[in-house]
This record gives sequence, structure tokens and C-alpha cells, in this order.
Amino acid sequence: MPNNLASLALAISLANAPSGLNQPPDQTEGWRQVHEKLEQQREVLSRQLGIARASLKTKIPRDRPHWHALLEETQPRTTGYGLLPVIEDNPPLATQTNPTQTFYSLEWLEGRFGEEDNNLALLLKQTHEAETATKTLIDRFADTLASFRLLEDHLDYHEHWQQSVRRHPLYFQRKNELITLIRDWQAKISAGQHSEQTTRLHKQIMEQAAPFRPTPGLHINTELNEGNVLALIVCTDIEDKDFLKRFQQSISDAYNQSLAAKTKRCAINLSWRIVNATDLYQNAPPAIGESIDITEHRARFTGCPLVLTTGATSTFAQVGNFIALGTDPVFARTLAHEFGHLLGFEDAYVRGYEGKLREPYGVTLVEWSGLSNDLMGNSSAGQVSGEMIETLVSAYGPKPHHSKN
Repeated sequence: MPNNLASLALAISLANAPSGLNQPPDQTEGWRQVHEKLEQQREVLSRQLGIARASLKTKIPRDRPHWHALLEETQPRTTGYGLLPVIEDNPPLATQTNPTQTFYSLEWLEGRFGEEDNNLALLLKQTHEAETATKTLIDRFADTLASFRLLEDHLDYHEHWQQSVRRHPLYFQRKNELITLIRDWQAKISAGQHSEQTTRLHKQIMEQAAPFRPTPGLHINTELNEGNVLALIVCTDIEDKDFLKRFQQSISDAYNQSLAAKTKRCAINLSWRIVNATDLYQNAPPAIGESIDITEHRARFTGCPLVLTTGATSTFAQVGNFIALGTDPVFARTLAHEFGHLLGFEDAYVRGYEGKLREPYGVTLVEWSGLSNDLMGNSSAGQVSGEMIETLVSAYGPKPHHSKN
């Protein structure tokens, strides 16, 4: 069963969880027993990794002191208030849609934990033997540790989403129905059925997977020489002028320079309203790098419909509301993708499930990504499409006047 553990940083984000009241946990759900067993196995493996690390440290030659660093994990990038990401140059644009279906199964995870147990047992055995070179053992340890961390992420993912399936049955029922449509669409495409029917089916899928939600207060002005101009004022407590200028350029490159926008003579004019941190916090702002509550921080921007700020563990946006920046490097085009959320666009992404919670391994989570190759379906390599521009013009453009007879 295919699994893409590298995507977990996005998948486990609670920001993508459905809203609603939580129900008390049902202890009869079969997956809980498997999950509890794997949690115990996680603790055992963690201790064994510590033993292996300590043993390998004693084997490092004195003339190879730099090998000690190879046994340690790379520390996560520092995050916190006022810290900005590096904006990187864009990768090439995608040339076609690449829908991808990914499964997350506790049964698969149980098997992987067993493999990890065997690999670690062999590594511990080899650390007490002279036949294997120390550097080779260190490399194996690093690989085993990285694999273990991914399995931990996968375990946390199941703890959250198995419960979410039970708490939000109607939400997931709709997502499962949408997945059925996606699979039908993909089957037709695979069979070479590129027709008006498949085009309509894809449009139906996108309308359900990523519905557009107009942001209140936005309007397109029709100017004689400029065409259709959507002007936005975004509040920010970022005072780095170079960063803000680069952000604006990212938006201009992605939207205004797109063929779709030029064809429709449509442009976005982004400007800033700087809100000083001392005003937000009554002369006692957080220190640079200090951890903050993003929700509470956003609430301080009174009279600011749209906000760009810092302090997130990873960059994310809330539709029609704000963008919170993390510190990991980010493509310029990805910033334009996040900006798309301020305009009212959603991510083209679907999560559903197969099976039943009462089965021994619970449900298998199913995710579909890459449903479109526009900017909202592919944050790093997508482009602003004609459909996106038409949506903006329809939502924010002048409405036709109907004369009364």
C-alpha cells in the first residue's frame, strides 16, 4: 500500500481539520489497541536508539571528532515572532496536472514498526562487533533515526485523523463522495476519454474540493488605462521593507504577469498598512523569536480585514483572513499561493477514508492532491489560470445593472 510520509508535515496540520464539537472517545474503536501497542513500541525503539548512539560514540576515533555531529539530529529551524523566511527563486512551472492518491494505513505502519525493530536490533548487534566499519554504522544509525522520526509522525497523524473521522461523520461522508467522483474522473482519463464530460466532471470536482469563498470588502475597479484592478490593503507588523517589496513582487509575477491576467487586462495592486508591534501590544511586544499564539496575535489587528504576520511554526494562511509566516525557506510562487487564500481561494486537496473505525486497524485515510496544476493546486509550480482570473472578476468586478421595464 503506497504511503508518502514526506507529506505529513502538511497532512497533520490541525488547521485543515474540520470544525465542530468533539464527541467523547469510543473505546471500542479497534484502531486504539493497535495505536497503543505502537506507542509502546515507539518508546522501546527510542530507548534503543539512545543506547545505539551512546555505543557508537565510544567507537569514534580521536582523529574523527566531527563524526560525533553525525549522530545528532539536525536541530529544527528556529521559529518565533518577527522571524522571516528566505524567499527562494521559483522552480519551473508544471506542464500538466498530476493527481496523486495517497493511503495512510495503521496495518502498514505496524509492519514498518516491525521492520524498524529488526533493523535497530541488527544495528545494536553490529555495534558490538568489529567487522563493520564505524563510519558505516554511523550512517546506518542516521538512516534508522530518520526513518523512526517519520514513523512517529505517521503515528501522530493516525491519532488525530482516526478520531476526526468519528467526530465529523457528515464532513467525511461528503469527502468520500467526492473521492468517488475523483476516481471516476481518473478512470475516464486513464481510458483516454478526454471529452466535454470529463471536463465537466473535473469542474464539478474542483467546485467541491476547493470552493471559492469571496473575501468581504474586495472590489475590482475598472480603470481606462489599467483595465480591471483589484486593490488590496494588507495590514502587517513586518517592518523589513526589502522583504515586503519582495513579497509584492512575488504577487505581481504570479498574478499580473500571467497570461490569464494579461488576457483579461486584470491586475492586483497590493499595498501595506504598517502596524507597529508596540501599538499591537501596548508598548510590550513579544521579543524577536518569542513563541506566540497566532490566533490571539491576529485578534490584536483590529480594523484589519487582511493581515500578514510572523510567528508560525510553518507558513500557512486562513482564507479571507491572514497569512502567518514560518521560517523555512519559501518559494516566491508559494507566497503567491498563500496570498490566493486572502483572495478567497481554497487548496485543491481532499482527505477521506476507506473501511470502518471498528475494524482492527480502523480506517485507511485517503488523500488526493494535485487535482489541478493552477497556483492553488500546485503551490510551488502552478500558475494563475484563466479560471482563477474569471473567478476574481466574477466575484469582485462591477455587477451588471438590469433595467426595469
